[in-house]
Amino acid sequence: MESLNPLFVALLPLLVMSFILLPLIFHFRQQKVVLQHPSLKKTKVVPFLYSWTGLIFGAFVPLLRNDIKWFFIYFIVFILTSGLGNIVLSFFYNKSSLTALIEKGYVPVDDNSKQLLVSKNIIKAIE
Repeated sequence: MESLNPLFVALLPLLVMSFILLPLIFHFRQQKVVLQHPSLKKTKVVPFLYSWTGLIFGAFVPLLRNDIKWFFIYFIVFILTSGLGNIVLSFFYNKSSLTALIEKGYVPVDDNSKQLLVSKNIIKAIE
C-alpha cells in the first residue's frame, strides 16, 4: 500500500479547518438586516446575502426556524444531489426568509436595513 504524500498530510488539517472557519468568518462579516414586528415587538436579525448556516447545516436551519416549506426543499434537494444542492439553495434561503418575515408584518428598524432591502427589490423605496 502506498503512503500518502507528506505535503498532503501536512496540509490536510488546514484544509479541514478552512471549511469550518471560512464560512464562520464570512458569516460574521456579512451585512445583516434588522427587522421588527410593530405589534409583537419581536426583533429578528437576518444575514443579508449567502446563508452559510444553510450550507453547513442544510435542512436543519429551516426546521429550527419553523420554515417547513424550505425544510422539505432542502431535504429533497439534499437527497437528490448528495448535499451539493445546499451550495445553490444557500444563495436563495436568506432572501426567501426576509420576504416571508416582511409578509408577516416585520419592518426594517434602521435606514441601513431599509436600503439593503430596497437594493435587492425586497421592498419598495417609498415604504
